[in-house]
Amino acid sequence: MAHNYVLVDEEVVRPFVDHLHAAARQFFPDGARASPDLSRIVNLRHFHRIKRMLDNTRGQIVLGGQTDEDDLFIEPTAVLVDAMDDIMVQEEAFGPVFAIYPVHSLDEALNIARRVDPTPLALFACGSTAENERILNEITSGGATLNDSFFHGSVNTVPFGGVGGSGMGAYRGKASFDVWTHTRSVAETPRWMEPLIRVRYMPYKWSELRRLRLLNGGGTPDFDRNGRVVRGFRYWVAFVLRLGAPGVKGALLRWLFLLAAGYVAALRRSL
Repeated sequence: MAHNYVLVDEEVVRPFVDHLHAAARQFFPDGARASPDLSRIVNLRHFHRIKRMLDNTRGQIVLGGQTDEDDLFIEPTAVLVDAMDDIMVQEEAFGPVFAIYPVHSLDEALNIARRVDPTPLALFACGSTAENERILNEITSGGATLNDSFFHGSVNTVPFGGVGGSGMGAYRGKASFDVWTHTRSVAETPRWMEPLIRVRYMPYKWSELRRLRLLNGGGTPDFDRNGRVVRGFRYWVAFVLRLGAPGVKGALLRWLFLLAAGYVAALRRSL
C-alpha cells in the first residue's frame, strides 16, 4: 500500500513540498541514512528496480534522492512530474519513492486517476467532505482512507482486498473465511406447493401472478432509485409496531420507551 503518486492542486504544490521537508526533518533528525527506524530495500533486485525509476524519470527530485547499493538504502524521495506517462506515475514503486503531479482541478485529478489505474488497491482522498464524497463515488478502489493514509488497512478486523485489476475478494477476520466459502442455495419443492406455483406454466392467469407476488414478498421496493428509504404509510405503521426503526436509533427509542414505561409504573406504585 505504498503511495504511488499524489495529485496536488497546483496552487499548493510548493507548500506541500515544504511540509514534506518539515516532516522529513521531524522523522529523521539525524538524516534518513542514520535513522534506526527506516528499513532498507529487501534485496538487490528490488533496489535496482526502484533505482531505475529514479534514473529514468523526467521529473525533478524535490525531496531525498540519496541511494546506496551496498547498504540497499534509498532515501524517502518525492519527484515532481509534469506528465502522467512518466515512469514514476506509471510503475508501482512498492518502496519509499513517489511522484507529485500538479493538477488544475478536481475534474483533472479524477480523469488522471482513472486513466492511470481505474481500480487501485487503495485510495487516499484529502479534501472537503463534498470533494471526498465525489472522489469515492467516481473512483472504484479496493479500500479508501479519507484525510489520512493507510488507516483502512491498519484495522485487522476490517476486510482488506482489491477490486478489478488490483485483485478480487477480501481477507482478514471473518472475511478470510467468507472468501474461501461457497454459499450454495438448495431448493426442495414439496408436492403440495405445486398448485401455488402453477403460475410458472402457460396459460398465465393474473390472479395467480398476484398470488406469486405475495409469496415473494410482493409490493414495490421500499427505496427509490437513489437508495433512499420511501417512508410511506406502510413504513410508519411498521415503525410504530416495531417501536422505532431498526439500528441504533430504533434501539435507543425502544430503550427510552421502556425507561419511560418503567418510570410511570414506579410512579403509580408510589402513589
